[in-house]
Amino acid sequence: MRGPLGGHVKRLRRYGKFQILLFALAVAGKAYASPDPRLTSLIPSGAQLVSGISASSFRGQSANFVLMTGNNKLDLADFYALTGSDVERHIHQVVFVAASDASEVLNQHSLLVSGNFNKGRLLKTAAQIGGSIRRYHGIEVAEIQPFERERHEFNEIRWLAVFDSGVIGFGSIALMQRELDRFLAHSYADELLVRRLSRLRSKDQTWCVLAGSLKTLPSPRWKNEIRSALAYVNAGLATEAVSADEFEFGLFYGRKVELEYFLSRASTEPGGPAIDPYEQVTLQPFRSTALLPKLNSTGLALAVHDIIAIPVPRFKEWLAKISMSSH
Repeated sequence: MRGPLGGHVKRLRRYGKFQILLFALAVAGKAYASPDPRLTSLIPSGAQLVSGISASSFRGQSANFVLMTGNNKLDLADFYALTGSDVERHIHQVVFVAASDASEVLNQHSLLVSGNFNKGRLLKTAAQIGGSIRRYHGIEVAEIQPFERERHEFNEIRWLAVFDSGVIGFGSIALMQRELDRFLAHSYADELLVRRLSRLRSKDQTWCVLAGSLKTLPSPRWKNEIRSALAYVNAGLATEAVSADEFEFGLFYGRKVELEYFLSRASTEPGGPAIDPYEQVTLQPFRSTALLPKLNSTGLALAVHDIIAIPVPRFKEWLAKISMSSH
């Protein structure tokens, strides 16, 4: 897949803003739907937002839905600029990571990409545009200065690292160092992240995991953006997702678009029974009407794992409404 993913992405005024993005995708040979373990093993524990997108296996599907911060979006645009001269570039999967610092602001960000790349070409291009090549514990990284076109809004130095011919990372220096450390240590993927991803089907082509829940997001704007987007599909899902203690979702694009989600709520009664959120939860039947099961009236813990089947025309309307509301 040589063309850009972000054909529908608009420029941001504030790069720290949370974004709901639509991506055009082209097929790149085999479709990689399940999260790539080469990428998930690099993600540090404690990341607040982890989302992924794979090459679509559905012909005619023009756009996908994924969550990320504005800084993640900027990393993606600049990544394509930096790797555009690599004729060997074929992208299989992209993972966006956002983490907070001591101020609890999601200002650390990285982009992890699996596929095929020419390491020598990428580092040469980085040097030609003014990037300085250095080594981090033996791994060559390119230190990239902010692009001229974005310096009035974004003035952060980032690292571009080629972990090997099949994995590239690009983003905040502090977060990239943590990911490089995990690569050098041959770390396994974080157990909590793996358990949460395992609740979603392996065929989902986009997926998102939020640490904690929507109600703990530091910015009300981000919470409102996500709630508004989900409300276009199902008002009940939007309401419960915002109040749940855990929420993740994935999308599969077929004859109908299948939105899979998992949400759970902790017990509110002292000594009341609690449901293990990692326990296998039986899927509810497919429902094109997408009526969300109600939480039980006792306020006890509840976990819901369900799939909403959305006709393709309705899904396209949903994307159009999201696009319009974000202008």
